[in-house]
Amino acid sequence: MSLNSAESPTRSSMPWRLAIALLIGPACWLMPHQGVAMILIPQKIADIDPNDKVTLVAAFSSVSMIIGLFFNILFGAFSDVTRTRFGKRTPWIVGGSIISAVLLYGLSTASSIPSLLVWWCCCEAVINGVAAPMIAQLSDRVPDHRKGTVSACYGISQTIGNQIGIAVASLYLDNVRFGIRTFAIVAVIGGLTSAVIAGEPSNLAERGHHVSTRILLRHFIPPTQNASNFYKALISKFLMLVSAGMTSSYLLYIATDYLHEPNRQSLLSATAVITLTTGIVCSLIAGPLSDRLGRTKAPVVMALLIMAVGSLLPAFSDDGTLFLTGMSVVGIGMGIHASVDQKLNLLVLPDPATTAKDLGIMNTANTLGTLCGSLTAAYIIGAWGYHGLFIMECLIMCVGAVFAACVRINHRSDGTSSAPGNA
Repeated sequence: MSLNSAESPTRSSMPWRLAIALLIGPACWLMPHQGVAMILIPQKIADIDPNDKVTLVAAFSSVSMIIGLFFNILFGAFSDVTRTRFGKRTPWIVGGSIISAVLLYGLSTASSIPSLLVWWCCCEAVINGVAAPMIAQLSDRVPDHRKGTVSACYGISQTIGNQIGIAVASLYLDNVRFGIRTFAIVAVIGGLTSAVIAGEPSNLAERGHHVSTRILLRHFIPPTQNASNFYKALISKFLMLVSAGMTSSYLLYIATDYLHEPNRQSLLSATAVITLTTGIVCSLIAGPLSDRLGRTKAPVVMALLIMAVGSLLPAFSDDGTLFLTGMSVVGIGMGIHASVDQKLNLLVLPDPATTAKDLGIMNTANTLGTLCGSLTAAYIIGAWGYHGLFIMECLIMCVGAVFAACVRINHRSDGTSSAPGNA
């Protein structure tokens, strides 16, 4: 179903089934991604090679995320040209969820650094391949005046996936293998459930059923026309994720090496609970409020500045309470950003015909941002320690706010989007 049909009068009501699906699906592929990448793999690396753990985490992030980046765009492009009686997104979501569960099980059997890296690269490829088709449903089936509310569901799902993934993973620090297998079950059940609830209709009658090499190549070329705001939003998202990734990639080591927390599991769980709670509450408020007020850009800028303040607080002291206070402030900003930023991304897409591909490119910010955050953090920790890490995180977040402020939201041809300069 095209974007234009999604915005027709017959589709103007709230698409509740899709909203519920986007509450479940993203959480269930983010939980394994965050829990395994941020907690269980660093723990496994520390068990195998404690002396080089910081460098190895950066290397794992570099290799696996580059692979994930490619497959995010690849699967997004292929889903754009897929025509089946189950729609163009569902086959990729279902297939990717099943394969990711199998690969996570394989990852749990790894006992050396090389095998761990190979299995995790395969997992990253498939998990990122599920992301682009799943998110593209927002543009396919949700009218502009409902995008903020449905994007809030997606934002809440992101928050749940990120924080519950970390909280659950922290329970398995002494049994990494079983923890990864638990996440494998979550991935397959969540993906299948989300696809069933979404109920994507057949798109066999959609124009473009014939697939040629030329059409496929078009879906791999980054947008070049009417795309300046698309790239401003992309850079803003990228910088936000660089900043956030600097802490999340080394959360386990911050707890042990900077805060010197004797009960690391308790601190990690507390961090996850605080960020989850504030994130969900703020997402529930920010998304519908954005629709009601017709404001998109201003909440994104405000969210980035709030996260900048929260990320700076731990630089003043290695006290655990101050760290948790900072994380609560970051959680407020993350909740607002997660619900409204996706709406901003959808409103600056240059071509509805290549929605998933362009969102796949937009989602490269997730991959490259976290990768660059991990690499930057590894350098800063070695050069200036954890105090420097938090200061740099704040500065990068502020630059991201500047780029978001420069975005102008233009009218679509159907007149449904916000006017240029809408804040």
